[in-house]
This record gives sequence, structure tokens and C-alpha cells, in this order.
Amino acid sequence: MCVLAQDLAAEPTEPAEPGDPDDPGRDVGL
Repeated sequence: MCVLAQDLAAEPTEPAEPGDPDDPGRDVGL
């Protein structure tokens, strides 16, 4: 979880939302 929190903080312009076309694998990785 900590890794995800840091990733979100590092990329505020790219939130890991469900169905995100920029990072579809990020949500599936959970």
C-alpha cells in the first residue's frame, strides 16, 4: 500500500482510477 501511496503522490496528474487509459495495468495489479 505504501508503494501505491508514494506512486500517487509522485504522479498527482495521473491518478490510479479504475479504467484509466494511461495505466490500465496499475489498477489490475492491485
